[in-house]
Amino acid sequence: MVRHLTRQTLKDKAYEEIKSAIIKNEMRPGQLLSIDGLAAMLDTSPTPVREALAVLSSEGLVSIEPHRRLRVFPLTEEAIKEAYEVRLVLEVWAARETSRKVESSPALRRSLQALRTAVTRMLDQSPGELPKEASVGVDLKLHDILTGSVDNKLMRELLDLMGSRSMRIRTYVESDREPRNESVITKEHLEIIQQLLAGNSRMAQKAVVSHLRRAEERTLKTLRMRLQSDAEGGASTARLRSPAPSGDAVGKRAREPMPPPQKAATRQSTPPLGVPGLKSRSGTTGRGRKPSR
Repeated sequence: MVRHLTRQTLKDKAYEEIKSAIIKNEMRPGQLLSIDGLAAMLDTSPTPVREALAVLSSEGLVSIEPHRRLRVFPLTEEAIKEAYEVRLVLEVWAARETSRKVESSPALRRSLQALRTAVTRMLDQSPGELPKEASVGVDLKLHDILTGSVDNKLMRELLDLMGSRSMRIRTYVESDREPRNESVITKEHLEIIQQLLAGNSRMAQKAVVSHLRRAEERTLKTLRMRLQSDAEGGASTARLRSPAPSGDAVGKRAREPMPPPQKAATRQSTPPLGVPGLKSRSGTTGRGRKPSR
């Protein structure tokens, strides 16, 4: 049976597609967003897109600037530090709650035991060469277990919200991480799992704090290296495009009068280029398709 697409359904669809593109960094940090352009790529009207962007703004993934300009929220050192500070509060609390339920919840214990077995086998089979996808999978599974064991609905929502932000940071900042570091990170997760299974609340919380502190250091280090690399690459490109003039040329230019400023040509606003992976209602991606007239 074909389900009628209501306005709420269209808003939810637009929200999921745009959020996914931001988290996967198919929409880059700081990128300007066009409501009309996104609506064309999603094959919908501007209203559901506008409503979806309002929700994403409340979640800290989209920023609304003066004159109603919309932009993917940029990733900065300050933003990363704030994210880890909040994660410390939430995840330490979740670890405490989970460790207290292990004895009374057979299902929770089985989930943790199955994850421990999978992680141990993974580390044994790939010593020092663990793929990033495997490490991320362990991280997400542990996050699901911790979140699922929390009874407080608001805390679960906050954990999910921070999970989305953490995935975005991981995808963007840690994309260049060495494979051997994935094994280090997975061993940190294994230590958390062991302490949770032991029902040792104090040690489980300590393991979470240790992991998050190290993760913050790794993330900030990688971000600084990436920003430095981008800056050096931009400087190199500028030098290639504008070679330094000779001394005679510099003197000659200094003696020549400056030409009057020219009036900038008027540019028509155009929607952003198609975003790889952003699907329309018809199932096609935004790349290469023309907006409907």
